[in-house]
Amino acid sequence: LDNINVIANFVIEPALVQAKENEDKFDTGISLRILFSSFLFIFTLIFAPYWSGIFGESDLLLVTQILAITILLDNLILGPRILLTRELNFKIISFVKISSNLARSLTVLLFAYYGYSYWSIVFGAFAGRLTSILLFNYFSPYIPNFAFKKDKAKDIINYGKHILAANIIIILYFTIDKAIIGDALGLTVLGYYLMSFRWANFGTVQITQMISSVVFPTFSKIHEDKGRIRKGYLQVLRYTSLIVLPFIIGIIAVADIFVEVVLNEKWLPIILPLQFLCITSLF
Repeated sequence: LDNINVIANFVIEPALVQAKENEDKFDTGISLRILFSSFLFIFTLIFAPYWSGIFGESDLLLVTQILAITILLDNLILGPRILLTRELNFKIISFVKISSNLARSLTVLLFAYYGYSYWSIVFGAFAGRLTSILLFNYFSPYIPNFAFKKDKAKDIINYGKHILAANIIIILYFTIDKAIIGDALGLTVLGYYLMSFRWANFGTVQITQMISSVVFPTFSKIHEDKGRIRKGYLQVLRYTSLIVLPFIIGIIAVADIFVEVVLNEKWLPIILPLQFLCITSLF
């Protein structure tokens, strides 16, 4: 479902970040996002029984249907986030993202510790979303106008379709392994894999997401100067590696202590997978 939210955002957000001082396009984009996310929400509800049938777990149906609500909740985040991105106010954006990720992770850990199993992921997802909604709308209040102009919608779709196609390929690449593991080995093993995968990539994902949210609007201002973009990209890659590498190496070194203390002994089987996935995340 996180991947479905990514798809919804990548159709709209890049075009609206670049379309400054064009309120008609902005309002149309927000309305388009609401329509698109509503379609994805209905799509998820329809196919939820099929997904739960694949894994042979009836509880998965209810979990998927509840988590589908987050697709709609993200509509309350997009407007304020884009306005802050236009202003290059990355300090607040980073603060909100760190706060929401912290709320999500702590909620997952808390409920997992008390034995709520996969429901801890559900509670964590809503904790993260609600934190983002409250903070983004506090720092940059926005009320949708629900305007819609066909020519503006066409421009937005044409701008975002190539980015969308690239991200769909990436999403398929990163989800096919989970589908195979869940189908072949069951939800228990899949749960171990998901938890180890999440923590193995936690530092990489959070850091790169924060950096990319800064880089895109900044690079959009100098998109005609390919030399500056190339130089800036290499600098970003260098500094990202300097931040991410120590985090990954640290997790590998203290994986056993980390799992036992932070997660609890129920998750001890993920120690070796966690270390292995940390190594693969370096590549």
